[in-house]
Amino acid sequence: MENMNHKKQDNTVYRKLFFTLIISFIIMYLVMFLNVDEIAHVYISLTRTYMTLLMVSPMAVLMILMMGNMYHNKKLNSIIIGSGITVFIVAFIFLRNQTFVSDIQYMKAMIPHHSSAIMTSKHAEIKDPEVKILSENIIKSQEEEIKKMKEKIKELQ
Repeated sequence: MENMNHKKQDNTVYRKLFFTLIISFIIMYLVMFLNVDEIAHVYISLTRTYMTLLMVSPMAVLMILMMGNMYHNKKLNSIIIGSGITVFIVAFIFLRNQTFVSDIQYMKAMIPHHSSAIMTSKHAEIKDPEVKILSENIIKSQEEEIKKMKEKIKELQ
């Protein structure tokens, strides 16, 4: 009877770990958009998915290693650690090679990136006149490029 309760408890903690990782994935993905200049610059992209996987996969490994007293199933722990390492490596390779990133996916990743440049350029307390001119040029050029990319996305879809 005690062994059955222990197994049920184990299933519960692993289920909680799984849901924690899913919720963390969603939160981390969304947090990456907090630096866009405007909500209209938020696009779902594979590049940000790869980045999120690069954040969540080490978290899974660390949770198993640091809270080992909660996770008793050594075989399952090894599978989770191995999977976390594998997901990290694959996501890293896919990110660096832009695997499966089409023209549209490329632009959907670049719009929020450009928007971040606009936001930081608008709000940085710049004192140097040359840097101020540089930031103004960045704002102008990034806004133009975002406009072009949005038009091109509509054309290609």
